[in-house]
Amino acid sequence: MITSIRVPTTIPPHPLFNVEPIAGKELGAVANKPIKKGDLVISERPLFLFDAPFSAFLFSRSADLDPEENSSFSALDRHIGRAIDQLMEFKSAQDKQCLMDLANTHPELPSTYGVFKTNAVCTRLSQGGLFPHLSRVNSSCRPNLSRPQWDRSRGLIETWALRDIELGEELGWMYLDNSFRTSEERQEETLRVLGFKCGCPGCTLCPLERGLSDDRVLRLRELSQMLPSPPLSSSSSSSSTSAGPLDDSEEVNGSIGRETYDQIQTIKQMLPLASMEGMYDLVNELNERLRVLSLTWGGPRGMGRLEWVGEVFGDLGSELTGSNGGLSCRCCI
Repeated sequence: MITSIRVPTTIPPHPLFNVEPIAGKELGAVANKPIKKGDLVISERPLFLFDAPFSAFLFSRSADLDPEENSSFSALDRHIGRAIDQLMEFKSAQDKQCLMDLANTHPELPSTYGVFKTNAVCTRLSQGGLFPHLSRVNSSCRPNLSRPQWDRSRGLIETWALRDIELGEELGWMYLDNSFRTSEERQEETLRVLGFKCGCPGCTLCPLERGLSDDRVLRLRELSQMLPSPPLSSSSSSSSTSAGPLDDSEEVNGSIGRETYDQIQTIKQMLPLASMEGMYDLVNELNERLRVLSLTWGGPRGMGRLEWVGEVFGDLGSELTGSNGGLSCRCCI
């Protein structure tokens, strides 16, 4: 029963959320007031930063090692554990207890290192940090918070609301980039990397809704492979400005080629699917790409650029609005 879970008294109070027991997840962050899209939700300094081969040893350690390699890793684990203990010697008793009150999914490691490995967030390539508030926000494959961004100059990690968040709604951010994975693939990946199966709304749908969701994800994956990487820019049409008219209804004014036109159409197919899936970080990225691309051409003959941009976004209608996307088990209501 979740009512038996103790909420640590060392958790610093936060103006936008409370830490509460969550069914199937132990503790989680729950909005204590409505939060608007774009609001800064978390901005905090780390309990400590640790310079270590963060990526290699925290998330990519192999389980298939020979005894000699295992011995080397055990020595490294003990070394990192001692280093973290030394860092914590300079912290207050409350900070020390705050650290130990966090979840530890790695009991095989020294205790402080196990907590760090469970909760730490990468701040740059070989550095990780432990953030008391951020550590209380559970992973979600359909997050309502952006992935945390580290501001090195200010020494802060920050995350924003991707959409409107209701009072009493659990907060979540995407620990792993699972955007284009099916529910089964997401479960396998979170278990392999993080040591638990995800219990977010996108991973706990009923079979019918889960199948529909997976179909949308697979279609998004297919469409995403048609887009260039890195992100689109206004220069993407430079190699195809000599392309002829697309057809009588889509003739352009010589400022865009077929490649750019095709990218716009692909994005417009992806946006409603991403919105239905509650992928608001992807929706934001696609909208920005669409804005940049739409500004690179003058639209059909006789249409001004601003009028064309309005038409590109306007014909998407209300599909891109709403609070929770299409992730609800309507068949189970």
